[in-house]
Amino acid sequence: MEENLILIKTIFEHHIPFNQYLGFQMMALETGYAQMRVPFRVEYVGEKRENRIHGGLLLTALDAVGGAAASTTLRLHLDKIATIDLRADFLSPGQAEDVIVEAKVKKSGNRIVFVEMWAYHPSQPETHLAEGRATYSVKRL
Repeated sequence: MEENLILIKTIFEHHIPFNQYLGFQMMALETGYAQMRVPFRVEYVGEKRENRIHGGLLLTALDAVGGAAASTTLRLHLDKIATIDLRADFLSPGQAEDVIVEAKVKKSGNRIVFVEMWAYHPSQPETHLAEGRATYSVKRL
C-alpha cells in the first residue's frame, strides 16, 4: 500500500499539469486521508481591495485533495476515478497567505467514493475557510 501512496503523491504533484500550475503540494497521505498546501500567490486574489483569495481556487483545491484521498482507496493501476458531484460552503474569507486543505473518505464503495474536505489557513486552523463534500465515480477494472 505504501508504494500506492508514493505513486499518488507523484502523480498529484508532477503529472497533473493543473496541480503543478497552481502549486499544490501534498503534505500528508494515508489510506482514506490527504492533506495539501496551497502556497499563496498574488494571482489567487479575487477581491483586490482586501487581498481575499478567490473562492474558485478554494473549490478547486477541495476537489483536488478530495480526489487524492479517494484515490488512496483504489487499485491505482486498474481503477479510474472522476468527480461526479462537488459542493462547498464558503465560511470565512481567505486572506493573502497559504491555505491547508484536508480530505477524509467517508465511504468507499464498489462504484462511488464519498469524501469530506475542509480548508483553512495554517495560522488559524480552527477557522475553516470552506468545507465541502464530493462524490467520485469509480470504474473498477
